[in-house]
Amino acid sequence: MIKTKKLGKSLIFFPILGILFSCGSIEKASEYSIVTLNNSNSIIKLSESEPSSGEYYGPNDVELSYTISSITENDIGRYTYLENNINPIKILVVPIHFSDSKLSNGKLEEYKADIDNVFNGINDNEVGFKSVKDFYNISSYGKINLEFDVLDFYNANKSSSLYTNEESTKSLINDALNYFNVDRRQYDGNNDGFIDAVFAIYDVNNYNNNSSSNNKNLWAYTYHSYGLDPSYEAPALSSFAWASYDFMLSGYNDKLDPHTYIHELGHLFGLYDYYDYNSLYSPLSGLDMMEYNIMDHNQYSKMILGWIKPYVVYGNATINVNELRDNHSCIVILSDKKDLVYSKDNTYYFNPFSEYILIEPFTYDESSLNYYDLKYGYNPVNLSPDSVFTTDGYRMYHVDKRLGIVTENSNGYTFELYDSHIPNYDMDGKFFTIISNTSNGESKKLGSLGLSTAMSKYKLNDYFNEINLIAKKTEFVNSYNSLFIHQSEDGQIKLMPISNDYLFMSGDTFNPRNYSNYFVNGGNDSSFIFNSGSTFSSSVIFE
Repeated sequence: MIKTKKLGKSLIFFPILGILFSCGSIEKASEYSIVTLNNSNSIIKLSESEPSSGEYYGPNDVELSYTISSITENDIGRYTYLENNINPIKILVVPIHFSDSKLSNGKLEEYKADIDNVFNGINDNEVGFKSVKDFYNISSYGKINLEFDVLDFYNANKSSSLYTNEESTKSLINDALNYFNVDRRQYDGNNDGFIDAVFAIYDVNNYNNNSSSNNKNLWAYTYHSYGLDPSYEAPALSSFAWASYDFMLSGYNDKLDPHTYIHELGHLFGLYDYYDYNSLYSPLSGLDMMEYNIMDHNQYSKMILGWIKPYVVYGNATINVNELRDNHSCIVILSDKKDLVYSKDNTYYFNPFSEYILIEPFTYDESSLNYYDLKYGYNPVNLSPDSVFTTDGYRMYHVDKRLGIVTENSNGYTFELYDSHIPNYDMDGKFFTIISNTSNGESKKLGSLGLSTAMSKYKLNDYFNEINLIAKKTEFVNSYNSLFIHQSEDGQIKLMPISNDYLFMSGDTFNPRNYSNYFVNGGNDSSFIFNSGSTFSSSVIFE
């Protein structure tokens, strides 16, 4: 299944680092007071009639300690993500013509117009789902405004077979930028000496659709370079996406298909893939833009991107559902005895790069980006029309996105967990994303730094779940027939069909003790990263 899907790969390489520079702080930790919260055995109600009340902090009281873009400056390597505070975000789209392409000059002109349409939505009647521009504006609740400048096709005068890896692709894109004499400064919105992003579209079939080539570089992926020096007069190419023109010809209701390009833009913003690269299971049942390239981004993705702020519940509370929807928000339930910090102005800081339960309202109507794929289906992933969710409800997730800090000393590198909610905290070293939805996906990078001892200490080789959907009904089956994979309660990989029974609805109750298979337990040693002595005991009542 995974090999046949239009899925991109996000490639971020970590070299053996020379020097890890210290990160300065804007505010000191002493300016924050720490509040210890106890969620033990609390009851949380979601109500459509009662006003919000009780022990919670609402979006107007909460700030995010970190987002993807805010930790970038203190991340390992030197690569850039798209930033929310640039309006509009200008992205260059570079069509590439190879000598082994079968497309005529007339066809290239036609496809250039199609590419412009897919990205900018010039004629929505010709684009299925939403254009890339419209999708991100809607998904971000108006916070993201993308402008795509589409160049003419660049004639590489070479065969696609000569471009077999990411660095050769980057060289090709640089050739195109130089040929068209592009003013790179127009595409460095944050003035950091790097082009914010480039999207290159090549005009031969991707290798799944290409019987004459098995060049694995002919796929859809996003690449972030490392170790580049900034150039303010001619910003360097650091981050780019790469995909075939044929991804827009997937037959999405006989219209142009933007799904793969939307997915790759998610990587350019800094989101990881949520599917398992080892094809063992589907953490979100495939139903997410960063897993099977369908539907909307979930609220966790939107939160770490800084598009939304949560309701942080730390005890007995009632949350009004209509208010939750109006605020485009989600509910975060902290593990028992979790800490928050607040500043002198009584603003409470929540670190989304931590462990918690997340609840999001799920809307099934034309106002939702989830609606289109569920209603009309999507052939590339064998999603049939009206075959899964056909009603409103709630989706619940277990999130564990804790960070680590890698520091250099006289003996090499050291690694430790980072679990502070204090923004801009003084530290030496660089953030390291520990957990992904692929087994060993992140720990391999630690291994490249010679940190196998740390990997063993924190059990990084054994457990993984950045985000995992908690399905209300855990009905497992023994045969695979376009179903989606989950982990069973005994830890074995089994399969579960998708239906409305996945959603929590009015009248349901969630008790973490009944869903223990969604909370990986690394053991009782306090040094283990997963659930290190923390438990979830808050019950949720959906009224």
